[in-house]
Amino acid sequence: MNMFGTTAKDLVRSLPEESRQLLENGLRRYINATSEEGTAQDRSQVIADLKLYRHLLTLEEGAAYLCNDRDCIAFMVAVTGLSELLCAAYEMSELQPWHQLGIKVRSVL
Repeated sequence: MNMFGTTAKDLVRSLPEESRQLLENGLRRYINATSEEGTAQDRSQVIADLKLYRHLLTLEEGAAYLCNDRDCIAFMVAVTGLSELLCAAYEMSELQPWHQLGIKVRSVL
């Protein structure tokens, strides 16, 4: 919780559905591009993202899931057109459970 009493999850919950969908799609695209996740249908999007946003992707061999928080947020801003604050709040609220489950997510913030 920050000094204004708003958590990342509260901020995300207050967003219109369209914005939440954009954020969900942006995070999914980042995870697909940096991991073995995704379906065959996602493959063409992954190829396009690797070409356009390679500079925003931290790829590491052997990691089932890899998320460099700074890169993830920058990637989400680029693909959603939403603010860094909203992308960071969404990334934080969605990836925190992964950290708690012990899934490989590298946080570098």
